[in-house]
Amino acid sequence: MSTKPNKYFGITEKSLKTESFNISVTNHSMNSEIALHSHNKPYLCLLADGAYEEISNVSDIITGGEVIYRTSNYEHSNSFADKGGVCLNIEINDYEQFIRLNELQLPNTVSKQKGTIELYKLLYGLKRGLPNDVLNIYCYESMISTIHIFNEKGELKLTI
Repeated sequence: MSTKPNKYFGITEKSLKTESFNISVTNHSMNSEIALHSHNKPYLCLLADGAYEEISNVSDIITGGEVIYRTSNYEHSNSFADKGGVCLNIEINDYEQFIRLNELQLPNTVSKQKGTIELYKLLYGLKRGLPNDVLNIYCYESMISTIHIFNEKGELKLTI
């Protein structure tokens, strides 16, 4: 099942459309499950709080503070843990125009990293009700910084 633009499961706390992006914050209750689905646009998702398991071709645990990039039409299901989760979701309205204007290459594969400061700035600005034009700039900063990390490094595995 493919979802509509800026349609994410869970309880939508905030959702808006800027000039170039669709942004939403969704809350997911503890032990909730989301059936197999896909999104018709590529997107970033910062898990601001909680944890969940994403199942597609492989199973992956997403923990608080991680950001994922998913290509368009990537099929997956989600299973939230005991704590549930809060997600910041960002879609590019016209991703072909976005990559052309910014001379970027979107990753060809799904990726996971630690969230960037730009994503947290966007989340804070969204919760504080900043104007759409400011949030649009924050989205650009978030997308560009995160995509550069994905394209340069791939998925980082940190060991201590």
